Amino acid sequence: MSPSVPGSRCSLRSRSASLWPPLVGDERSPTSGGAGAGRAFDQCLVGNWKQTQWQADVDVGALTGHAAPGTVHVSGEGRDWTIFPSGRSLESIIGAFYYGTSADGRAVKLRYGGSITWTLTTTDKKTLSITNGDGAIDLTISIDNTEVYNGKLPLDNRDNIPYTCHASTWQITGPHPNDAARYTRL
Repeated sequence: MSPSVPGSRCSLRSRSASLWPPLVGDERSPTSGGAGAGRAFDQCLVGNWKQTQWQADVDVGALTGHAAPGTVHVSGEGRDWTIFPSGRSLESIIGAFYYGTSADGRAVKLRYGGSITWTLTTTDKKTLSITNGDGAIDLTISIDNTEVYNGKLPLDNRDNIPYTCHASTWQITGPHPNDAARYTRL
């Protein structure tokens, strides 16, 4: 995940079988239970999830290479995650949209797309690390309905993200005060 887009992960509206990785080793379907003894991964996260809320202060100027519009608070929803008992996961992003308004009143839209496999690890059911990304995240930025950027984001690791997980939801916060994402079990 890119540090300039903290906490972001998006959604899909439809699934394609080719997007889902084959199971390997002792992985089972995301809903079939644990992958064996000795795993420290928080099994509460195992399953299929849809991002139902995301918000962050995004430095749109840094992403586009232009000073304006600067940092914009954006929010939206959209990404799907499939998390396996081993912590292996697939983030699917097909048409995830996040919206905000710049300080000077312009409408800002971020549209994400792509498919990434990640390795997730948890510590004491309190922090989550997202590493070893393989795939691509496409980002299109529009200001007042005019496309100003279209490119790929780097797949940056994120370590020690505070999270909570319950039977039907999980959420992450940080690293910045306005960064948060919420996921609902499908």
